[in-house]
Amino acid sequence: MDNTFQEIRLRTNLWQSLDEWFAALDTWVDTEFNNLNVEDMNNLNMKIIKNCLQFEKYLPPNNIVPKMKNSAEEFRQKLPVIGFLRNPNLKAVNSRFLILYRYK
Repeated sequence: MDNTFQEIRLRTNLWQSLDEWFAALDTWVDTEFNNLNVEDMNNLNMKIIKNCLQFEKYLPPNNIVPKMKNSAEEFRQKLPVIGFLRNPNLKAVNSRFLILYRYK
């Protein structure tokens, strides 16, 4: 019976995480770049990746977890660039170098 409750809790958490992640992505896309909160973005990203690891471990294989995990992993690679570009001390020359370096 404990296993059943754990699986129900995990499945509920899976759907909540999925909704939260893709809603956040939509919000971030629609938000002006200078108004993005990189710390909140990073915190949610790490939470989703951590949840995905638990889902992979304790839930039967499905198509949802890999999609969400891949999305979060791809976004995690973009977070440092977003953080650097939001730095008010970054000069235009440095930002061009950063972009060129990132996509080398």
